[in-house]
Amino acid sequence: MKKFAEKNSELIKILGYIGIGIAYIGMFFICYSLIAEMIKAFTKPVASQGVALVLPGVNIPGVGVLPFWYWIISIFIIATIHEGAHGIVALANGLKIKSTGIVLFGPILGAFVEPDEKKLRKSSDVKQYSVYSAGPVSNIITALVFILVLIFVFTPIQSQYLYDAGITYEKTIPGTPAELAGMQPKETITMIGNHSIKTFNDLAKANVLLKPGEEIELKTFNNTYVLTLAENPEDTSKPYIGVSNLQEKKNLKEDLTLKQRKNYGVISWFSELFKWLYLLSLGIGLFNLLPLGPLDGGQMIRLSISRIIKSKKKAMKTC
Repeated sequence: MKKFAEKNSELIKILGYIGIGIAYIGMFFICYSLIAEMIKAFTKPVASQGVALVLPGVNIPGVGVLPFWYWIISIFIIATIHEGAHGIVALANGLKIKSTGIVLFGPILGAFVEPDEKKLRKSSDVKQYSVYSAGPVSNIITALVFILVLIFVFTPIQSQYLYDAGITYEKTIPGTPAELAGMQPKETITMIGNHSIKTFNDLAKANVLLKPGEEIELKTFNNTYVLTLAENPEDTSKPYIGVSNLQEKKNLKEDLTLKQRKNYGVISWFSELFKWLYLLSLGIGLFNLLPLGPLDGGQMIRLSISRIIKSKKKAMKTC
């Protein structure tokens, strides 16, 4: 870490300065999102699903259940990147690192980097901002890398083994046509009226042709339902069924050989890992930018407030 920081110190410093701006944008975004979700929770409690606790075994609406081993692996990788970024930026700015290492919390592996806090607080503001922002910004950037790998590497490979089977949903919304028709949670919609539904594009085309008040037959893999379409709460000219957390359902092709099925199993395992790495990296990076206490965002805000107060005191003395 020290050799890398010393060899690329100027580049790392520049990236650190850019990271400060990204950190403040991220801080604004996460604060705005949380406030918006709090307002939504009070005004539309049924629709509010934007914030969820990400722990092993917990079902994340629209995403799925986080498996234990994916959680362990992801936390270790994310923590190593986060702490490593703090250390590299600190070293590039001439600050000492007191200790580094790996820590074990029960089954959870983590990493830590401890810069010299006294020297850090005595250094220039831009150095402090760079060090504080390095961890969460590195997580946000690696989240972007993970999602790009998913989109441009794993998705094209997996698509060779899969076919579009329909649209799944998490649950029905109370009081809507779906619930009144008795539709069961986690089914896969394959037909709406005379329209075959395999992808979101098919669903969008059907929405254009169907009208509120129209009685239609809706088919899933296992059942057939008759329901009367309601008006969409956001656009009354569009039809509304009343199901939440839609996802495209993709099934494994039936004509695959045993070897191809095994290959898909390996690819699918890593694809799922990268999905959780993306979600957790982004979530942890943004969480650490919250302007609270010991979090990186809290340290940045503390520094900003202390400088504002000092400037005001100086101005008052001058007057």
